[in-house]
Amino acid sequence: MVNSVVFLHRGKIVANDRPEMLARSVLRYRLRLMVGDGMKRTIGIAEQMKMEFTIDDRTIEVTLDEGQIPSFLSALAQSKVSYTHIKILEPSLEDYFLKMARKK
Repeated sequence: MVNSVVFLHRGKIVANDRPEMLARSVLRYRLRLMVGDGMKRTIGIAEQMKMEFTIDDRTIEVTLDEGQIPSFLSALAQSKVSYTHIKILEPSLEDYFLKMARKK
């Protein structure tokens, strides 16, 4: 088990914490849905809420803030979108690394 992770940038420590704490600082979640009916409506809602998304066949993965999850799911329900599977992916240490790499 890893107790602490250190990130260096140009020889200086820019982060030093437990992996789960660093990941939580990202605040961006990924919500993956397998849409049974209403993919176009789902895309429209994601675009209206200015969310990034990717589509693979009947699956859409939306990137959003944790606080946006309830309103997104509520908008889908109001639009009568049906989905057969939902998975909420919390930020990972890799997400934190990518966030830090973009900042530098």
